[in-house]
Amino acid sequence: MRITGMQSVDRDADIRSSEELVTRALVADPNSYHARHAKARLLVAQGCAEEALIEAERSLRLNPGFIPSYLVLCQANLMLGLATNAIEHARRVKRLSPPDPYLYVFHTQEGLAQIMLGEDDLAVACLRQAVANNPEFPAASGYLVAALALNGNTMEAREQLARYLALPDTRINTVAGWRRMAYSQHPAYLALRDRIYSGLQEAGMPTG
Repeated sequence: MRITGMQSVDRDADIRSSEELVTRALVADPNSYHARHAKARLLVAQGCAEEALIEAERSLRLNPGFIPSYLVLCQANLMLGLATNAIEHARRVKRLSPPDPYLYVFHTQEGLAQIMLGEDDLAVACLRQAVANNPEFPAASGYLVAALALNGNTMEAREQLARYLALPDTRINTVAGWRRMAYSQHPAYLALRDRIYSGLQEAGMPTG
């Protein structure tokens, strides 16, 4: 989660720790939907989108109502450049569980998909919802910074950047740090990331 949430300061160590814990969990219970979800999240962080989709679907076959596994479906589809699929999964969760406290991550995923599609107004609206739903979540706050700048709201983006940097769980405070968190090499995903870096830099986040 540190990696996919853009807040890992030691990516390799976080991957190694996750691999060890996921392996132990699956040995203990290969039919645990929690363990399958954890494996799917690990695969996202490792850049293995297709495999992550398979594990997320296994988790959901074991427990169709396990909302966090839908997050992996969103993330993996974005990794593959399939923004409309990610939006579809995010909106499905919003219909399935309107009061869910975890909805902020799905507002975030839809916001990223809208940035990928060039729909910056919609991206800002989604990311505002994400931040309103959980003001302490650094990734949503940082993505909102970028979306505001991309949409021409530079002053508000700078104000939002100050809020992002002040969050207690913010560990990455440079554009270079955000660059290190990318976890796919798909051209559409890389184009999305480049737009985010551009927005963060425009808002005043230090480059290095």
